[in-house]
Amino acid sequence: MTTAMMRPAKFALDFLEGQEFEGFTRGETWNGFACPLFTREQAERLAEAWRARGHEARYDAGADAFTFQMDSGGEEYDTFPAVEADGQRLYPVGASCWIWDEI
Repeated sequence: MTTAMMRPAKFALDFLEGQEFEGFTRGETWNGFACPLFTREQAERLAEAWRARGHEARYDAGADAFTFQMDSGGEEYDTFPAVEADGQRLYPVGASCWIWDEI
């Protein structure tokens, strides 16, 4: 089985309407939605946009992972640790669980 080549792409999330995030894809989907990979810089941009919408988002250097608050009560969080992909350290923020669209 061969793995598809990773390519640059832009992604959008309904929750963050009007914002685009640059990342990478191998064309993989989850329930028909994109499974993006982001550089740390783009993941930081995403966390900042998330916080601007009133939800908690943070980077944990010790775990090398981003954590995002998923509910307004602060009881549900999604955490995305770094992965190695094509020689790069990337963050699969929301991959296989959020409703990402490749644009």
